[in-house]
Amino acid sequence: MLITITTADCRNADRPPSQTLTQWAVHDITFEAEEHYPTPFLQQDAPLLAVTFTHRESASSLKLEGFWDGGRIWRVRFAAPIQGTWTWQSRSADPGLDDRRGELVAEAPTAEQLAANSNYHGHLRIGPTGRYFVHADGNPFFWLGDTLWKINSTACGLDGPFRTWLHDRIAKGFTAVNVRYINKMFQPNEGGLPFPDNAKDEGHFNNLNPAYFQGMDKRMQGLWDHGLVVAGPPAWFGKANDGATNVTLNDAIRLSRYLLARYGAYNIVWSLVGEFSATYRIKTPWTTADLNALGSAVQSFNVYHHPVTIHPGSRQEPTPLYPALAAVGSSAGLFHNETWLDHNWLQTGHRRDHLWRIAQRIEENYRKTQVKPVVHSEGWYERNVVRAGEDIATPAEIRWQAWAAYLNGAAGHVYGSNIWLFFDPREGPPQDNPWDRTPWWVSLASPGGQQMAYVRRFFDTIPWWTLEPRRDWVRIDGKAPEVKSLTDPHCAASPERLIVVYIPVGNQKRSLQLHHVRNDTYTAQWYSPSTGSVASITGTAFVKSGGDEIWQVPEPPDNNDWVLVLRAGKQYGR
Repeated sequence: MLITITTADCRNADRPPSQTLTQWAVHDITFEAEEHYPTPFLQQDAPLLAVTFTHRESASSLKLEGFWDGGRIWRVRFAAPIQGTWTWQSRSADPGLDDRRGELVAEAPTAEQLAANSNYHGHLRIGPTGRYFVHADGNPFFWLGDTLWKINSTACGLDGPFRTWLHDRIAKGFTAVNVRYINKMFQPNEGGLPFPDNAKDEGHFNNLNPAYFQGMDKRMQGLWDHGLVVAGPPAWFGKANDGATNVTLNDAIRLSRYLLARYGAYNIVWSLVGEFSATYRIKTPWTTADLNALGSAVQSFNVYHHPVTIHPGSRQEPTPLYPALAAVGSSAGLFHNETWLDHNWLQTGHRRDHLWRIAQRIEENYRKTQVKPVVHSEGWYERNVVRAGEDIATPAEIRWQAWAAYLNGAAGHVYGSNIWLFFDPREGPPQDNPWDRTPWWVSLASPGGQQMAYVRRFFDTIPWWTLEPRRDWVRIDGKAPEVKSLTDPHCAASPERLIVVYIPVGNQKRSLQLHHVRNDTYTAQWYSPSTGSVASITGTAFVKSGGDEIWQVPEPPDNNDWVLVLRAGKQYGR
C-alpha cells in the first residue's frame, strides 16, 4: 500500500523523523504551502517544490520534483532504488514547502514479497544485449501486455470492472498494461474533468483538476501491488474525438512533467503521445522537431530513467498529411536514431491484410545497427462485433500475432480486445465506439485473450531472452518462408541450441525441414498454443552425425497451430 508521511513532522531540522520502507515501494511525502497560487499547475514549468534524496552509504542522490494535489497540498512521490538510509531535504520559494527534512530507511524486499510482486525487482531497464528488458536487479522481464486505454474513467471504476479485469489478467500471466493517463479531455472520471476549462476543446490547459488524477493514483497503486508494469502516453493529442486538437508543445511538456512527477516512482514505460501522427493535424500543427523537443524535455525530467518511446499510428502507406516515415506503423521510422528514444513501439493495423507487418516491422527494427528493443504495442484487437464490412480476428489470428512477434525478435507483445472500452449495456449506448455493443465481461472472456496464458506459460519454461530470430533456418515444401505469409512458420533459436518453431494453422500435410541443426542429442516436443497441452514426438532423442544438418520435422498432430521445441542435451527451465 502507499506509505505517506506529512511534513508537519519535519520541522525540526536537527532531529528529522525516520521511517522504514521497503526498497521500490512507493512512498508519498505531503507538504502544505503557505501561499495560495491562482494557477498552481503552471508552477510545474519550474517546479515550486523539489526534494533531494541522498543515500547515506553511497552519497548518491536523487532530485525529485513535487506536484500540486489540490488546495495548498503538494506531494513528492519516492521509491528507493537502493537499500539503506536516505535523507531528504526540500527546497522551495514557498516558506511552507521549504527546508523540510526527513530520513527513510529502505530495507530489502523479502522472498515472499518478490514472489508475490515482481515490481519489487525494480524499475525496468534495457537488458545487456539491447534486445529485451530487465528489472533493476537484472531479472529478465517477459513483456506480455493487455490494453486498457480507458483505465482512467468511470466506466472502468475503482473497484467493480477494474478489479475484475485486474484479477483476470494476473491469473493469465499478463505482465504489463497499456494505458493513457487522460482518456478523453471531455470525459470525466469520478473526480471530474482533467481540465474543466477545456470541456469543448478550447485549448485551455492552465487549470488542471487534481481530483481527476487522484482516482488514477488508486488504479496505479492497484497495478503496482499486483506486479504489473504500466506503459503509455499522457493522452492522444491531435484527435478531435479525444478533445485535444488545440494542445501546444508547451502544454504537452508541462503535462508530461506533472505526470512524471506524480507517477515516476511507479514501474512505468513512457510514451510521449498516443498515435503521434495526429499531432501533425493539430490546429497549430506540430512538426517532427516539436516531437523531438518533447522527447528531449521528457528525458530531462525522467529522473528514474524509465524507458521512453512514442506510440505510432497504424497507417502503413504514405499520405500527404504527414512525413512518409510517420506512415510505417513504427516509432523507428522518424525517431530511431534520436537520443531521447531508447526503444521502439509498433502499431501494425486492425485488419487481416496487415498482420504480416508484425514480422516485417519487427525484423526491420531488429536489423538496425543501433540496437534498441522493439515492442509490438498494438495489433489487431479481438472483437466480437465490428462495423459492417470489417473482419473479426479469429482466436488463431490473435495467437499468431503473439507468437510471430516473439519469434521475430520482439521484446514484448501487447494483446488488445474491446475490454478497453468497458462498455456496460445497462448504462446506456456506448460513447466511444457506437458500433461495438459487446459487454466488457464478454470481451474479458474472449478466447484469444484466454490463450495468452499459454504464451506466458511456454516462455516461462525457457531462457527466452537468449533467442534470436532464425526464420531462414526453415524450409516449407522446400522453400524459405515468406514474410507476407500467414501460414508459413516462424523460428527462433538460442546459442544454447534451443530451437522454437511456430507452425500456424494449415500446415499438417506440408513438408517442414529445419536447417542448421547442429550435432547433438535433442529432445523434441509439440506445444499447443490453443490449449497449453504438450505432446512428445516419438523417437525424440536423436543424434546428428556432424556439421550443419537438415532435420525432417515429423507431421504435426493435427491441422491446428503448433509450437515445435527442440532442446539440446537437457531440459530448459527458468
